[in-house]
Amino acid sequence: SQQPLSQPPPAAAAAAAAAVSAVSAASAASAAASAALSSAAASAAVSAASTFGVSQQYLPVSRPETGSSQRPGEDRLRAQALPAVIRVDRHTVAVSKVSARTNAPSGKDDSFRFGSVFGPDCIQAEIFEEAKGLVQSAVDGYNVLILACGPLTAGKSYSMFGEGSEHRGLGPRVVDELFAIRARDAWRATLEVDVQMVEVVDARHMSDLLGRKRSPPGAGGIAGPSVRLVPQAGPGLPIAASASSSSLGSVAAALNVVVDGAVTRRVGGKQELRDMIQEGLQNAGLGGAKTHVAALLTLTRTNIATGAMTRSKLALADLAGMGQQAQPEVNAAYKSLEEVLRALSAKQQRVPFRDHALTQVLQDCFGGSAKTLLLLCLPPENSHRSDSLRAITLASCGSW
Repeated sequence: SQQPLSQPPPAAAAAAAAAVSAVSAASAASAAASAALSSAAASAAVSAASTFGVSQQYLPVSRPETGSSQRPGEDRLRAQALPAVIRVDRHTVAVSKVSARTNAPSGKDDSFRFGSVFGPDCIQAEIFEEAKGLVQSAVDGYNVLILACGPLTAGKSYSMFGEGSEHRGLGPRVVDELFAIRARDAWRATLEVDVQMVEVVDARHMSDLLGRKRSPPGAGGIAGPSVRLVPQAGPGLPIAASASSSSLGSVAAALNVVVDGAVTRRVGGKQELRDMIQEGLQNAGLGGAKTHVAALLTLTRTNIATGAMTRSKLALADLAGMGQQAQPEVNAAYKSLEEVLRALSAKQQRVPFRDHALTQVLQDCFGGSAKTLLLLCLPPENSHRSDSLRAITLASCGSW
C-alpha cells in the first residue's frame, strides 16, 4: 500500500487481498462478500461474510505437523516460511494456529467461510466483477460504499486505486463503468456527477483534498470540513428506499450526509474524474500522518421524458493500515467502524456514528437501503498473523 499507485506491490510484499461484502437493505436477510489475497512467497487468501445469518464459521483445516526437530530452532524457521493466511477454496480462508512454545503451526487452523475468496493468481478485473453491479445500483438511486481496509502492507491502495491498464484498481474501474452506464442510457436520462474528496485525520478532524489551498485542519484557525445531516430530498428527488430508524440511531426519518467546507466539483467525463481522484490522493497525508481517504460522488439522474430525478451517493474509501504497528488514531477509526457494524447487526436503537469522523462522513452508506462493499486486504506472512485475524473478525462481526 506504500508503493506508487501506478505499480503493483513488490514481490517481497503481499499484493492485495480483497473481501467484498455487499449489503442490500431491500433484502435484509442476505449479503454478498468476497476476499482476495496474494503473496509472491506463498498462496494466501481473503474473505468476507457470505450471508447475514452466519457471521463466521470455524472449520478444522489440516496442516502438516512440524514435529520435533533435530536442529534447535528448525521448527521456528519452518514456521516463518509458511504463510499464516491460506486460501483453502473459493469460499474458505484459513488462519494458522501457532504454538506459544515453538512459534510453529499447531496442526489445525481456524477456518472462516465467506462468499468469495481470491488467491494469489487473481487479477484486478476478477475482483471488480464482484462489485460491478453496485455501480448500477448507485445510478438507480441507492447509496453505495466501497471500502478498502486491512493491516499494514496488505495492498489496500493498490487494490482500490491502482492505475495502469491491467493494474487498475476498483476505483478506476468503477469510474469507467459509471460513465459507460451514462453513455448507454443517454437517450433516456441525464446523469450529473459531483465530487468531493476528504481525508479523515482523527476522530474529530477531516481535511479537504481538492481545495486549492490546503492546510492541516485547525492550522491558523482554519476549520476543516464538517458533517451535517439533512432529511432525504422530497418527492422530486427520491432515494430508492428509506433507511430504518434502527440503522440511524434514534432518527426517525432517513438522513443524508452533507460535507460542509469541502470543495465540490462537477465532472464531465471519466478521465476528468480519474485525474481528480489522483489529485486528491497526491494531496493526502499532509504532515506525514497516515489518514483515511474518501472520494464522495453525488449522482443526480433525471428522466428526460418525465423529469423525475433520483439522487444518490457513490463513495470510494481507502483506509490506512491497521495493526500493532499502526498509529493509535488509525486503530481508533477501525474500532469505531467495528462498533457501528456490530450495532447495525444487533439492530440497536442507537448506532455510534458520531464517535468518529470516518463513520460520520460515511453514515448514509450504512444500513437502510444502502449497499456496502467491504474490500478486506490481508498479508499472508506469519508476522502479520494477529493483524490479519483481527481484520477478519472486523469483516465478519455480524449481519450488517
